[in-house]
Amino acid sequence: MKASAAGQLPGRVRGRTGPLSVRAVTALVLLVNEAAINACKHVFRPRRGTRFSVRLHEGEDGIVDLATRDDGPGFPPAVLGGALQWLDGPGAGLSVAFRPR
Repeated sequence: MKASAAGQLPGRVRGRTGPLSVRAVTALVLLVNEAAINACKHVFRPRRGTRFSVRLHEGEDGIVDLATRDDGPGFPPAVLGGALQWLDGPGAGLSVAFRPR
């Protein structure tokens, strides 16, 4: 998707998978929604970027991969040169590991 002068986001969402459960689709929709809200707040509103894309792909091994991307300033791991990792456990958790500069 690329932001237009009128503030609209014409776009293309690409994806192909086999059948998915309602639970899986619900989780995917929530993830894409959060990524889109983040892009609206931090990329399009301050005019730091113009693109947001969503790709959903099922590999030959049966693993489904969801990727969202924008061309905004990025998350702290990109700024810090670190690595972002999901944490196990109840709720949602992220860890950022980096070497101070």
